[in-house]
Amino acid sequence: ICHSNKARLKELESTRVGKIHRKKIKVTRDKILENAVVNFETYGYKKSILDFEFHGEEGIGLGPTLEYYSIVASEMKNPEHSLWKNTANNLLYPSPIDPYDLKYPDPNKAKKKAVDPENKRDFEKFQLIFRCAGTLVARSILDERMVDLPFHSVFWDIILEKVLLFIG
Repeated sequence: ICHSNKARLKELESTRVGKIHRKKIKVTRDKILENAVVNFETYGYKKSILDFEFHGEEGIGLGPTLEYYSIVASEMKNPEHSLWKNTANNLLYPSPIDPYDLKYPDPNKAKKKAVDPENKRDFEKFQLIFRCAGTLVARSILDERMVDLPFHSVFWDIILEKVLLFIG
């Protein structure tokens, strides 16, 4: 942040009415991604700063909170979840979804091919995890936390609704 922006930020902070509250959330290390989805669906939209602490462990404040963000981001990048397409530079770009490989395809569309139900992707779970990733990134910006989710620049362009030109 340049010097003039820092001064403006200080000015805005001094005019704020009320105090920003902190919300402490106890989390467990098991089923970290499923719990993160629930936590960010529940608390991600609150106007308070989120602090996480691990159940049954000592330590509160910034350390456990940063560890939680790091563990959740790491789990989101786990190839087991098939969320991201492999890129040469290891930047994250959402994995394409074949609508016919979904557990809950659109009933109005005819099936082109038969897919084994065990191999179908759970689209609702896929959506929840991506919404959690978006909330995690937004919360990390608001709460000034670092999160290791290196999104591909093309993905950022899509998110920010920049015009993309494809020459084919």
